Amino acid sequence: MPPTAFPILKLPSGSCRTALLCLDFPSLINFSLVSERSKQCAVSLNLEVKELDLKINRKVNVCVEREQLSQVLIEWNPNEVDLKQLLEHCMHIFHEHSVSTLMISEGLQNWRPIHTALSSWECKSAILRSASDDTWFQKTIDRILIVSFLPMPMETRNACRRIIACPRKDTVWFMPYTFSDLLSTSSERVSSMAPISAEDYNLFLRLWAHGSNPALKLLTHKIFKNLDYSNQPGNAVRTIYKWDGTEASVKFDDVTLSLVTFRVH
Repeated sequence: MPPTAFPILKLPSGSCRTALLCLDFPSLINFSLVSERSKQCAVSLNLEVKELDLKINRKVNVCVEREQLSQVLIEWNPNEVDLKQLLEHCMHIFHEHSVSTLMISEGLQNWRPIHTALSSWECKSAILRSASDDTWFQKTIDRILIVSFLPMPMETRNACRRIIACPRKDTVWFMPYTFSDLLSTSSERVSSMAPISAEDYNLFLRLWAHGSNPALKLLTHKIFKNLDYSNQPGNAVRTIYKWDGTEASVKFDDVTLSLVTFRVH
């Protein structure tokens, strides 16, 4: 005989809740997708999680972050459910109102479902190990205010240029970047773990004084010594001015590889 479905919705409310709490998260989401009533039963469990992320590494997964660094991946099957619907159910069932991080490790053939799924929700940050010239990819990243760049293949670097130029709150570099990248940024705050040459940094400060990077408020990264706008000894603060009178400070720790903080006041 073929197996029959367990009539979980016909159980008394207390027994139904107990049964649903025995399901793992992927099974619970699949249950919620059956009907509006099953969705409301899942929502009524009042489950709490730390955050929801969206991970893309060839496959697309909704990542449920629980306490104590525990993660549960809910894989999207495009043949069974629309990604927007899947994300919506996860948001409602776990009582979240935003996607914490969009993490992209490898590219996709079609970025439109990602853009559509995130269009109804705030996505707080993105971590990129891969980038694309695809229009839907660029539109998706343009909405995100905090973007971090991890080391990525050289062939994807061109796709980063438009991302860099898009106005946003924060840009974080964990990979080498060029002087052109620094001049192109429209972020309010930029930080980098990769050092830049003193020559390029000196030139950046002079160009800023003449009007470049008008949105920039804070720049923090490592730099080789011999910086013109530093005082001796280390940890001193030097004040510089833009052509319009805007004041900025440069704090420079004078060691072989130094942390430099440029702040607009």
